[in-house]
Amino acid sequence: MDTVFRDAVVRDAVVRDTVARSSVAREVVQLRDRTGRPLTLDVSCRYYQRRYALIVVSRDNLPARQLAKNAEHIAHQLMQQLQIDPAQVDFFQYHAGQCPVWRRWRFRWVGLSPLLISDEPLDESAKAVYLRRLLQDGRSINLSPEALAATA
Repeated sequence: MDTVFRDAVVRDAVVRDTVARSSVAREVVQLRDRTGRPLTLDVSCRYYQRRYALIVVSRDNLPARQLAKNAEHIAHQLMQQLQIDPAQVDFFQYHAGQCPVWRRWRFRWVGLSPLLISDEPLDESAKAVYLRRLLQDGRSINLSPEALAATA
């Protein structure tokens, strides 16, 4: 059991170091939560293997739990603003801290409207393989529709 725990900590430390060293440019985005109140988010967009990855970062004044409650509304507004096909986008939530937490949001889309959300933690293999490559090799992209269109 100690070996399994130690290996998980080492893998998480590698991902955390990759995040710290990567050029994940966070942009501040103004949206509305599901009750209509203003919502300020830190969002990063990466382009890797012909897919976009939107990383929503939790803040001190917006905890991870509140982000998850607003995930469908956030995804809908981001797709409206960015004008890209939701089928080409992967959504992630990142909560920094001593033990960083990565979650993946999955939606069933009808047009630009997400219907169902699956909010699941990234397992260790996804962190070690996909997430690490995304952060190291993926290209950071400005969140303007023009910049996103230029990558397609």
